[in-house]
Amino acid sequence: KGFDVLPVYCDLIDGKFKISQNYAKRNELIKRDNDPLLNTSVGDVFIGCDLNFNLADDNYIDVFRSSGADVYIIVYDLLPLLLPMRYFSHKMSNDYSLWIKAVSHATGLMCISKTVADEVVSFLPAIGDQNYNLPLSINFFPMGVDFQEVNTSISDDMINSLKLQLAD
Repeated sequence: KGFDVLPVYCDLIDGKFKISQNYAKRNELIKRDNDPLLNTSVGDVFIGCDLNFNLADDNYIDVFRSSGADVYIIVYDLLPLLLPMRYFSHKMSNDYSLWIKAVSHATGLMCISKTVADEVVSFLPAIGDQNYNLPLSINFFPMGVDFQEVNTSISDDMINSLKLQLAD
């Protein structure tokens, strides 16, 4: 409540973050030449949901943070750093190393599992920027479901609610 959610994308031609006006109107992520640049300010929250090496290339996290915005980045794994030559090219491992250094300047990192969060906590001093943001918030959220912990019964109220929504 009280937030405007704006879909943004990184333009691969000029490397700048832009607000997708088209998506906000029609749920279509179609780039337009007139899409405005993303300018952050105090109270804004940027959530980076994908691996975007431009965050490292252009110091966007520092730019966003210096404007007063909070920046949270989702970290899926550290495999390019943990298994660099086994499964990943030298370029990928190097780019990932630069990315992790950049995201260590974020307000927080949201990891997809406790294991990834523990790895980030363990490895960040060695792989992150020595000037990383402290205290850096490192948390995790589950990507799946533990069916033993979930009540899988569906109530009649839920079924009726779904029917009403589908009828619209």
